[in-house]
Amino acid sequence: MTCSAIRPLREARPLRCEVTVRIEADGQVQEITTTLRIDTPPEEAYYMHGGILPYVMRQLLTL
Repeated sequence: MTCSAIRPLREARPLRCEVTVRIEADGQVQEITTTLRIDTPPEEAYYMHGGILPYVMRQLLTL
C-alpha cells in the first residue's frame, strides 16, 4: 500500500486515504476500495512502526 496522504498527525486529524484491498481466497480474487483512517496519535505510532506488533516489541526491547 502506498498512500502519500499519510504524514504526521500534527498537520491534520483525522488522516484519510483511499486504498485498494486485494482479497484472494479459494482461487478467486476480489478488489475493494476502502478508506484508511488514522485518528489518534497511538494509531499514527502503530502505522509508523509497521503495525501494532512491531510497535509493542520495540517498546518491550527498550525496557
